[in-house]
Amino acid sequence: MNTAEELNTLLASNLDFVAYRLPNASVSALYFTPEAQTIDAKELGRKDGFLIAPFQHHNRYTLIPFSRDWSTVKPAAFDFEPAVKSTVPTDYYRAANYFIEAMKASKLDKVILSRVEARSFDQPQDWTNIYNQLCAAYPKAFVYLFRTQAQGMWMGATPEQFLNVEDQHLSTVALAGTQPRSEAIHWSEKEKEEQQFVTQYIEQLYLKNNMDVAIEGPQTVTAGPVAHLKTSFQSRDKVDSDFLAQFAKDLHPTPAVCGLPKEKALEYILSQEHHQRACYCGFLGPIHRTDLNLFVNLRCMQIFKEQLALYIGGGLTKDSEPEQEWQETVEKAKTLLAIIESSQNSNP
Repeated sequence: MNTAEELNTLLASNLDFVAYRLPNASVSALYFTPEAQTIDAKELGRKDGFLIAPFQHHNRYTLIPFSRDWSTVKPAAFDFEPAVKSTVPTDYYRAANYFIEAMKASKLDKVILSRVEARSFDQPQDWTNIYNQLCAAYPKAFVYLFRTQAQGMWMGATPEQFLNVEDQHLSTVALAGTQPRSEAIHWSEKEKEEQQFVTQYIEQLYLKNNMDVAIEGPQTVTAGPVAHLKTSFQSRDKVDSDFLAQFAKDLHPTPAVCGLPKEKALEYILSQEHHQRACYCGFLGPIHRTDLNLFVNLRCMQIFKEQLALYIGGGLTKDSEPEQEWQETVEKAKTLLAIIESSQNSNP
């Protein structure tokens, strides 16, 4: 079987599986298991497999081993989770204004507000085709499709690295600020400030751990229909598995998906967002004992039996305008919506 046939076979089973394509890679990897494992956060750097960490992971990660035992694959129905509801604009604007007032009162520096856009479908969707189209449309993104009993089924094309370790050197990025992609991009002071908050937080985390770090940026990068400001960090020192596990716990959630001060921003998010972020704004990717590639789970959707739910968000500062922030989420949603609509048009 080719990869598409394998993926279709797994979609018709009830096994836990993942298909993923690393940035700039030409082929996908696919692994599956009767039931994914749950590991402690301290085991990062000591296990091999595809790791999934929800936004609120409580120091427990899901791991799909690098296994491919086709004797375990049998046709069976998967038990999907109940569907979710879209965020209505009035709720979004109310929360945005609440956050902005808190920042004007110096209670917060920055906070990330997210929303859900749910869409129902009457006909079965060709998820394998949508996954392949995402891979073709976004060659620089980390593209994945996974399904587990614990998290349900998710698909995404994320532009943001969480942690990378190669030859024991640790790297990450600060990605913030969003504009529609164009030939001439001018970054406002609000967008520069938003990105600088994330950059300073990550730089301080390296320094707190007495690490010599090389910093590059900020520079403009594109991700499908949008552009971002990006700063890259790489340690000159080597790291061991104990350090790596602790650094990942300290780094998540970054200011790019939560806010600053981190604990206070998280408290505000949990009190005002009416949905559970679940895997959105968590991190995921393949890990080995010697290296890892983890990505922040952005530009993603959860898939239900007869519905999909896009999770989209953006950073607010005291100078934010709620209507403009809503429009920013509309632009980000196009990453997935364009592919979904193209697939639906080609399979009427």
